Amino acid sequence: MHEKDIDNFYALLTDWWQSQIIRHLEEKAKTPITQQAVRAKIQRLRDEFSSRNLPIHFRDKEPPFPPEVTRGKVQFVKQLEVIQAMRDIEDAKRDYIKAAAERHEWEKTEPLIGAELENYEKRLRDHWKRIRNLQLDMFELDKAIDKADEPELRKLGLGLYQEIRKLNIPIRV
Repeated sequence: MHEKDIDNFYALLTDWWQSQIIRHLEEKAKTPITQQAVRAKIQRLRDEFSSRNLPIHFRDKEPPFPPEVTRGKVQFVKQLEVIQAMRDIEDAKRDYIKAAAERHEWEKTEPLIGAELENYEKRLRDHWKRIRNLQLDMFELDKAIDKADEPELRKLGLGLYQEIRKLNIPIRV
């Protein structure tokens, strides 16, 4: 863990401990808060603050500012509407807002984050392209893409969206 992260680590551990105590008292719990639970929390926080990970500022709270996604239609919202993934739009907006806020925080505290994010976005695009190409190849085994009707294209888009949602690509490798 870096020296600059110690205060944040301590604040997160203290917040967790206070919430455990409050919950424990409010529920009049009979079982104690164990040393094992405290050790497990410390281990999870230590893992989170490893040099391979970036700090997460907005895991359990909302970012302090709403970016452009709350005011208008951005590209990903239009794409979700086209494939009629309407139930996911609000979650996608929330995720986007949190990601934008995290990037903003990282740019303030992480010296070389710009280059890391550029490389990350290249890896994302490469993975997306590979999945898209595979989906298109599978679709075209059944029917040529230029002969597809709207419901078929929507189904193709939803399949692509579903596969992309499964990706778990770290920023730092």
